[in-house]
Amino acid sequence: MDTYLYMTVFPEALVASMLPPENYAAYAAVGSRKRIPGRAILFEVNRDLVGDTFDLSPLDTMEPHPDGKPKHSATISIYRVLEQLPLEALGRLFLVTRDGKHLGIEPQPYAGGPQKPFRLYQEVCPMHPTVVSKLGPEAFGKFITDVNASICVPKLLFVDLLLGEIADPDSDVPVRMLPYADIGLIRDGVEILKKSERHTIVVDRAHAHDFFYRTVGEGFFLAAGTQLLHYPFPAADELETTSHDWWRSAELS
Repeated sequence: MDTYLYMTVFPEALVASMLPPENYAAYAAVGSRKRIPGRAILFEVNRDLVGDTFDLSPLDTMEPHPDGKPKHSATISIYRVLEQLPLEALGRLFLVTRDGKHLGIEPQPYAGGPQKPFRLYQEVCPMHPTVVSKLGPEAFGKFITDVNASICVPKLLFVDLLLGEIADPDSDVPVRMLPYADIGLIRDGVEILKKSERHTIVVDRAHAHDFFYRTVGEGFFLAAGTQLLHYPFPAADELETTSHDWWRSAELS
């Protein structure tokens, strides 16, 4: 049987599996006796581009179960995984709902997006703060992963979230449609930045991993210094057409 390599985000880990991406995505969310079911986010990883940082021998020695069923998962590393993976080794990003439905998104260079006075970012891995910023995704990624700064991380996965009316009174996304538990803090952060020279403010330092997929704006970003990969999130009408089952499940989770 073929073997595959994945990086899971919750928890951050590098794992080997005999399950192809679509099957592993469902397994990662629905779980097993060892794992509590829940949403999952994971990357495909190209073994040939990983380098020699990790011991990948489990991919060569993995055997099916005695009954012939594929082995679902073997952990290779749980420590600073994203930091040590080259960006070029990361393939599709899978967003998986609680019932195991998945959406795979191909990475691409960031082509730029709409100019907005304020952004809401959820840092996903390896840190989890919620941040309001005047910076666009490219500038924000450089800022957080600047190795010359006193506080930084080498790589960061973050997601652009909708601010709607909180930042733009003319937005077609009313505040009542934004299911943020800390919406008051987010509103306060926007008001502070309006009157400040600061370009970024943390509104929640230890936000829970959970957020609604329906609040995703431009998509997910993976930053490492001047490098930025964009995993663009499809528009709702496109999801209704091309990924209807996933979208219906995502709206409920």
